[in-house]
Amino acid sequence: MAEEEPQPGPWYILHRAAHVRHDAATSVDNPEKLLSFDLPLDDEPLSISRLTAHTRREAEAVPPPSSSQAQSHPSDDHLVIVANDKEDLLLHVSGSPYGFNLDPSGRRGTFFVARQHNFWAVPAAASPDGRNAFQVTAARQPNRERELPSFSGFNNVGLLRLRDRGGSFVIAELQANERRHDDLTVPLITFRCDKEKTGWDETHPHWGVVDDEASPHWTTHGVVAHDDKLWWVNLSRGLVVCNPVPSQDLEPRLEFVPFPAVLPDLLDNKHDRPPESIERYRIVKASAGKIRFVDVARNRADPGREEETRVVVWTLADMPPIGIPQWENHPCQTTLAKIWANARYVEKGMPREVPFLALVHPTEPAVVYFFLNQHIFSVNVKKSTVVDYALMSSVPRPINQHDVLAWVRPCTKFKTRSLNAIDDRRYPVIPKETDTDSSQDSKDVAPAEEPDSDSS
Repeated sequence: MAEEEPQPGPWYILHRAAHVRHDAATSVDNPEKLLSFDLPLDDEPLSISRLTAHTRREAEAVPPPSSSQAQSHPSDDHLVIVANDKEDLLLHVSGSPYGFNLDPSGRRGTFFVARQHNFWAVPAAASPDGRNAFQVTAARQPNRERELPSFSGFNNVGLLRLRDRGGSFVIAELQANERRHDDLTVPLITFRCDKEKTGWDETHPHWGVVDDEASPHWTTHGVVAHDDKLWWVNLSRGLVVCNPVPSQDLEPRLEFVPFPAVLPDLLDNKHDRPPESIERYRIVKASAGKIRFVDVARNRADPGREEETRVVVWTLADMPPIGIPQWENHPCQTTLAKIWANARYVEKGMPREVPFLALVHPTEPAVVYFFLNQHIFSVNVKKSTVVDYALMSSVPRPINQHDVLAWVRPCTKFKTRSLNAIDDRRYPVIPKETDTDSSQDSKDVAPAEEPDSDSS
């Protein structure tokens, strides 16, 4: 029987870096194979929720991170949410961070996967801090064999649920800069978990991307799971799409989808911005069943006038049977001048500065999220209105799109460890005072249904 897709429900902003708490009383019986997490979910708008991992190892086994480490970019030396596909989370630990000691070599690290059935709802009344929360377990995946290439960084890795295969999944890492020049192939390292096969593998699909003189080396800025495929994103060039587990024992095939041509009156970010800052002004995410590309670009005629900077949301058409998909014409767009003039922007006293991209609303593609100093806010690009706003109370360093992800939980109830079930309708991410078009997903949620007794 085909695996039933969960209906989309309320969504939350998750910080990728997890807290680690050393707790001898953790409920996980075998911490070498499982990790136990708490995931408190604030009902405050635009709050950033964070996993707390529990381990039985002594805190003294490995010294805590220094202040400089704590304020650095989330790295592969931390317990990090690498990727997600819908509600499923992929986490990675490398080396010996904070007492885990999972891979002494520190070269490959260890993956953990938390599936939808690994989340247990804890009502606010039963939560220690009085917040709606989940208890989560994540299963450790086997380490890759020594002959396989070492882990190259979490920007290169994606998680994909395999539909119609009974809860199977695949982890895929594309090492685009390790191409072989003799046959123009690149390593694709996969871990597949299903009834047909469980284990690591390496293939070498053909790399058909022509080098660009402006950016000769391919840099992967992230991976998006969408349409039963993984999409490796280079914010200067475009997308490389692949089904890492093709049918009929075929080899995986890479297809290149270039970004759309920049609108005639705008500057091209890949030439206009330093390569290290392009993540502030471009983002690619899946929203409402399609790939969306957001570009914050300056006006060509007068680039010094920041108010003329444009926010443009492009939509990628569905994948055709043959060839590559095309970007739809007439993208959704607005200017910073219109955003700055919006009554809510003025009311909150936010500075008239160019913000950094953070997220795209997972079900309302016209709603884009930004960071600006201590502020986080969302904008309905179609209407040039500020939808929501919050002041982040503690931000130890500049925050960017790599620090957060949008996590959508299903409407169906998870197994609960309390007699009381959470009413999903009580916990919208977007508050009642927000723009009506962009908050549709956070209200009128259908009542949750209990899963079948044999589901796990």
